[in-house]
Amino acid sequence: MTHYIIELQNVCKTLNHKNILNNFSVKIPPKSVTYIQGTNGIGKSITLKIMSQLIKPSKGKLILNGSVSYMPDVFPGNNKVTVDEYLTTVFKIENSRNVKNIKKILNYYYDELNLNQFKNKELKQLSKGTLQKVNIIQTLLKDADIYILDEPFNGLDQQTLNNFIHILKKLKTNKTLILTSHEHKISQALATHILDLNNATYITNSILSELTVKYIVIPYTSYLPKETLQYIDVNQTNQNKTILTVKSEYSNTLLQLLIQNNHTILEVKEEILC
Repeated sequence: MTHYIIELQNVCKTLNHKNILNNFSVKIPPKSVTYIQGTNGIGKSITLKIMSQLIKPSKGKLILNGSVSYMPDVFPGNNKVTVDEYLTTVFKIENSRNVKNIKKILNYYYDELNLNQFKNKELKQLSKGTLQKVNIIQTLLKDADIYILDEPFNGLDQQTLNNFIHILKKLKTNKTLILTSHEHKISQALATHILDLNNATYITNSILSELTVKYIVIPYTSYLPKETLQYIDVNQTNQNKTILTVKSEYSNTLLQLLIQNNHTILEVKEEILC
């Protein structure tokens, strides 16, 4: 018998006399990443809130087989407490039995999400993008079975986005992720399943988008072995350096070939493709 971590059974939801969901059913397996897509107003955020038990369905049933941490699409920033005060309080609430690692864990997220310079500022002083980083951290501080994220990539700078994607990739190895986003390419690259509310279908994502490229930097050279050329997308020279752009799936092979041909590797960088 297949075990599902979330089930919606014949769920209906009516708001302001309008049917948002009508006899909707879906079964979500554990350790999956579900990307919910659909046109504006179709009910994506409502579906997330029902799954998070923030609102009840008008009819039908929710079966939840795990704990949930929910990230709203908008984080209220009209608060006079500082970032560190707020997140320390959240951590203590969510981890009341284990607070000895609080500084280590918070500092990790401050580093990863480039928040160190803002941790002593009041929430009301922060920009929308910086508030989004606080929103992400407060969601991740709870050790939940299911992370439900409403538009998590909004307002993030490129470096923070890259780091956040790496966090999600680690998280999805043993947690269930459910998200909505207008960043379709990133979401589809992460997703194992796609829930399309336009036609109420839930399918396995058999074609994953390429998520990352790597930049391999070597000293300037006009010669590269023929066997390396099939892996290189772009080859450019910049300040006595040669920068090779390669899809992540081929990067290890290319690195091995370069080393075998006595090329020095100066740097390897990774970037999210948006």
